[in-house]
Amino acid sequence: MTSLLLPTLDTDAEFARITAALTRRGFLGAGALAGIGLLTACGTSSGETDEGETRTITTVNGQVEVPVNPQRVVSADYYTGPAMFDAGFTPVGLPVDYENADGVPEPYASALRSLPKVGRWYEPNAEAIAALSPDLIVMTNLLSENNPDLYEQIRSIAPTAVFAEDGQYAWKERALGVADALNQSAKVQELADRYEARIAKFRSDNADVLSKVKVVYTTYFEESGFSLYSPTKYQTTVISEAGFQFNDRSLAIPAGSNEWFPKEQLELLDEADVIITNSGKGPINEKLANDTIFQRLRAVKNDQVYSFDYEGVASFGWALTFLEQFQPIAQEIRAKL
Repeated sequence: MTSLLLPTLDTDAEFARITAALTRRGFLGAGALAGIGLLTACGTSSGETDEGETRTITTVNGQVEVPVNPQRVVSADYYTGPAMFDAGFTPVGLPVDYENADGVPEPYASALRSLPKVGRWYEPNAEAIAALSPDLIVMTNLLSENNPDLYEQIRSIAPTAVFAEDGQYAWKERALGVADALNQSAKVQELADRYEARIAKFRSDNADVLSKVKVVYTTYFEESGFSLYSPTKYQTTVISEAGFQFNDRSLAIPAGSNEWFPKEQLELLDEADVIITNSGKGPINEKLANDTIFQRLRAVKNDQVYSFDYEGVASFGWALTFLEQFQPIAQEIRAKL
């Protein structure tokens, strides 16, 4: 994957500015949120277009007027930040969840971890967002559906572009939507085209393997058992598009979802020739090294258990990084058939 050129940010200075802004706002008491719209005028604009020039884009919540040349963009959810990076933008703020980004690939993890934070991905902090003086906010529709009052507070700060959270291909639509909001559609479309070409090549190069095995994607937690995923869940979209065939039990799971099972039902994994899991949750082989049910599974006995370094995708660049792990796994599967 071509390296992404990520803009730099003086993080210490940015945090100092946020702290100062929030301290000033502390004196406003109950009226603080009522005045946050005033902060939108503090955003900087160094582009070639006039500061007030806007354009209309389509979001899941309807049409929105956004700046032609946005300069200070907040990512108020877990997924839009990586999509911004693909478009050549660094968020001025994003959720605190990226401070522990174990399931996020490079270069996204390092870059996003150091940025100013604006609350949790499911409950962003309106005052922290306002203190950053954004001229545009991007986010998924999780908040507008689950906490409409907070969403309205955030929407009053700056133009807010909202994209779908769920759906097998929501990550693609969201990535292209964020690119449109940032007026960088051509740049991200290039990544999208590269992804589709890479998928096609993988399927062609590994048709022999893909036609012979059935896979299951699972995550295992010692305290609660394991989960099986539909091939149309966002964690499995790239695996499916790469041509891996899921076993019948996975196909029976409702589209776009996953199902939890107690550890005692690990025999459900015996329907698969290959088990794929996420090493970010802990290597399943190590966790179940002494489990007799797991050790009897066909895939385990044939040494056909593989772990990806992370799960799911949030952008086309992320998906391309995910795909880099597929070829060596396909080669191992082929050698063991």
